[in-house]
Amino acid sequence: MNSADSHFPGVIVPLVTPFHDDGSLALEVLPALVEFVLGAGVAGLVVAGTTGEGYALDMAERADVLRTVLAVTRGRVPVLAGVGGTATREAVLQARLAVEAGVQGLMLAAPAYCVPTGDELGRHVLAVLRATELPTVLYDYPARTGVPFDVTALDLVATDPMIVGIKEASGDLSRISLLRDRYGDHLSVVCGSDTLAMHYFEAGSDSWIAGFAGALPAEHVAMLAAAARRHVCRLADAASSAAGSHRRGEQPLRRSHALVVDRPRHSRRPAARSDATARRK
Repeated sequence: MNSADSHFPGVIVPLVTPFHDDGSLALEVLPALVEFVLGAGVAGLVVAGTTGEGYALDMAERADVLRTVLAVTRGRVPVLAGVGGTATREAVLQARLAVEAGVQGLMLAAPAYCVPTGDELGRHVLAVLRATELPTVLYDYPARTGVPFDVTALDLVATDPMIVGIKEASGDLSRISLLRDRYGDHLSVVCGSDTLAMHYFEAGSDSWIAGFAGALPAEHVAMLAAAARRHVCRLADAASSAAGSHRRGEQPLRRSHALVVDRPRHSRRPAARSDATARRK
């Protein structure tokens, strides 16, 4: 499953979960939300992720939201279910519920609060994968979970056929090159830091799980499309430059790589979290 053609490309919207003033689910609002973002051309949805306040939903509420969204999408785009929790047992229950609802994939975060070691985190992921056998995007958001997907964890899981990508929301730009160089043959790097999106696009990411895309879906689709066109142009320029270098007897590879990837020199963190939770009243 994990190859360049098996991930979830395009702009994927993490849906907000609408609530009434008394805290009960406003399921009647969901169809309009879904149609709004689908009408803008987004490529997929995440339900019960961070933006959807999945951590605040009980199992029955998760089931209601998933079934409502799936009934509206009717297979038009893939729907991924957010999976989190503080224990492996809880994550497995959330994932199995998502399978029963009929989702097309999972977005799996590290368990919050308990701060597992890299080995423990890797085995946690494998337990969820074995329980579901669904294509899964890992969700690296250590500011929320307290632990990153480090190389110890990723070495255990990156080659699993169900792992198709990792959503990077750490704000650490150095991880882009780490993930591409060490795991590029096995998983795709998904942009999960909205304020740093252009750095991911420059590095070749073609998937964006964008927290603010629920409000401005068309604008996000246009941004990613423009970045893809620019990347194609850069590839063409790199190929032309490499061919010219080859004719002159030069070494083309390093020049071509620099033109295509153009990795940032500096690392910075966003001033505010981009995947802020939202409630609709």
